[in-house]
Amino acid sequence: MSNKFEDHINKGRITIDEVKNINREKGYHFFDYDTMRFFNSRIERDALRFGQLIDDKYFITSEQFVPSHGRPDKRKYTVRKFYPNTGNVNTIGEFQEFLTKKQAKEFAWCLADHDENVEKCRMLIK
Repeated sequence: MSNKFEDHINKGRITIDEVKNINREKGYHFFDYDTMRFFNSRIERDALRFGQLIDDKYFITSEQFVPSHGRPDKRKYTVRKFYPNTGNVNTIGEFQEFLTKKQAKEFAWCLADHDENVEKCRMLIK
C-alpha cells in the first residue's frame, strides 16, 4: 500500500512542500528552520512551476553569507536534487555556483534535458 507522498511521486507532481515533509519524515534536517537560518538560505519558489520541482527532482536555493563585520555578501544560488526514495537532498554542481536565479533555473532545466550532465550544462549556461 502506497502512502500519499509515493502517490504524488508516481504521478510526477511532487511539490516542494511534499519534499519538505518527506525529508523530515526520513530523518533529515535540510529544511529545518535552524538549518535554513544558519545558512541564510531560501527556497526559490518562483523558480518552480506551480510549486512543483523541475523535472520532479530539482529545485533552487539561495544563500547569503554574512561575515562578522555584518555587511552581507550578495545572495548566490544553488541547484539541489531531491531523492524521493531516501528523502535526501544533494547539491548538483557547486554550492552557490550561480550569481543569478535565472542561471540556476536554466542549469536545472538543462540537467533535466541532458541526463544530468553537469559539465555539458555548465558549458551551455555560462
